[in-house]
Amino acid sequence: MTLRHKGNVTPAPSGLVLAGPLVKVTLGPHPDDAKATAAAGGTPKTIDHYLMVDTGAQSTIVENVIAQALGLIPIR
Repeated sequence: MTLRHKGNVTPAPSGLVLAGPLVKVTLGPHPDDAKATAAAGGTPKTIDHYLMVDTGAQSTIVENVIAQALGLIPIR
C-alpha cells in the first residue's frame, strides 16, 4: 500500500538549503476524524510545530508533548 500526502505544501526557496532541516507543520486528525469530532460537538485539536526533515528515515516520530497536545493514545 502506498500512502501519499494530500495537504498543501509551499516549498521553501532553494529547498532545504535556505530553510534548513526544520519545517513548520500543522498536525491534526485525519479529515474524517475531524468531521466526526465536530459532529459530536467537539473541536478537533491541531498544533503548529517544527519537524526535522530526515530523508533517510523509515518512520516518523513525534515528541510525547506533541502527542499529548493532540490527545493521541499510544498503541504500543
